[in-house]
Amino acid sequence: MRKTKRFLMAVAALALFLGFPKGSYASASMIEKKVPVLLQINEYDVLYTYPKQPYLDKNNRLMVPLRAVSELIGGKVSYNPTHKTALIQMNNKDLQITAGSKSIQVNNVPRMMDTVPVLYQQSFFIPVRALIDNLNLPVIIDPNTGLVHISSESTDKNQMIEFMKESDLSPADIADHNAILPLSYDLTLNNNGSGELQNGRLHIQSKNISGKVIAEGKEDLHVIFLFDKAFQMEADSNTTDQNNERPRPKLGLNEIFNRTVGFTASNDDEKLRYILAVGRVFK
Repeated sequence: MRKTKRFLMAVAALALFLGFPKGSYASASMIEKKVPVLLQINEYDVLYTYPKQPYLDKNNRLMVPLRAVSELIGGKVSYNPTHKTALIQMNNKDLQITAGSKSIQVNNVPRMMDTVPVLYQQSFFIPVRALIDNLNLPVIIDPNTGLVHISSESTDKNQMIEFMKESDLSPADIADHNAILPLSYDLTLNNNGSGELQNGRLHIQSKNISGKVIAEGKEDLHVIFLFDKAFQMEADSNTTDQNNERPRPKLGLNEIFNRTVGFTASNDDEKLRYILAVGRVFK
């Protein structure tokens, strides 16, 4: 079996989350049950986004927070709270969207959507369909699962993503970056008060979609927790100061399995912003 040692690694990074106000956090725990995974950006399955995970609205349109467009997809975003209007600039397109309105402007040309952006806990949520139709983003929608896959070169240029990749395994160690599909998750997130570290527990249900049996020791459902100014992820190589292996059982063809991961912020002023996962296998 491949010898790996399990620990969460916190990496200090420059503030990725600039230009948006930090939301207020309740002191009680937040519990999300059986949340479906609906969005993938490059190789990253997007599980959690603050303050609400990607979701389907009443018109069956996938909604994502505006900040994710800049922080995960790589668009340039500005927001006018007075007029509740957002401007998204990407791929030589200017997209202007207003909360509560189906009318949008694309390079100053009016168009219509079939659903409306909304405000939720001071965050602006927009339909992914507006990005797909107007920003020239390569997109694949799985007809069986409904999973929306967006490809964006700008994602990998994001400074936080760059730090993550530099701290991760070499691509030469990975046989397949898309062998495991997260299906749903349960999240308990403790929004602790001042002087306490935010912590939580994530339970993920996933499926082997590699088209073959994954041998014992090769599974790597790689989970990444993005905070305000840092990230944490599992280390997949040996270290000198920790010895805590996790089992990586054999997975049959199309087998569904479960995994639970705990996490704790590294600083008392850090709050969880995103949870990403990469369903990969080792060589």
